[in-house]
Amino acid sequence: MLNSKGEIVIPAQYNDLTNVRGGLVMAIKDAKKKYWHENEPSGCNHFSWVEGKEYLIDTNNKIIIENFKHNYNLDLFSLKIENAPAPEAYRQSFLGADGRYYSFINYGTLNLLAQHLSVYITRFFPVQDFSRSPI
Repeated sequence: MLNSKGEIVIPAQYNDLTNVRGGLVMAIKDAKKKYWHENEPSGCNHFSWVEGKEYLIDTNNKIIIENFKHNYNLDLFSLKIENAPAPEAYRQSFLGADGRYYSFINYGTLNLLAQHLSVYITRFFPVQDFSRSPI
């Protein structure tokens, strides 16, 4: 990966990198390709990376979190760095390589919380039918 000056900032030591989001990059190293249809003569060249080690790195190739599983539900722009895991249920915390906790909003968890809240509100605060209101 190159910076704006064309200098190499992340060398070609990884199998795959995501786009930069919030100054962070998800990376996988020492992985193997697993083709989706390897036993079928379909001509499909789609594959996934298996095994290997996953990281969250910054744009200077500094490892922020080791064993960071790729999760599309995480909002990397919502980064909070603290000395303890985030108390909010909608945030997912990870222990960083520097001993601090890095947390991100997890939209998968946030959606579940919204669904539970919706059920709670509907159950305890039923919608009134105002169509027959004398007003």
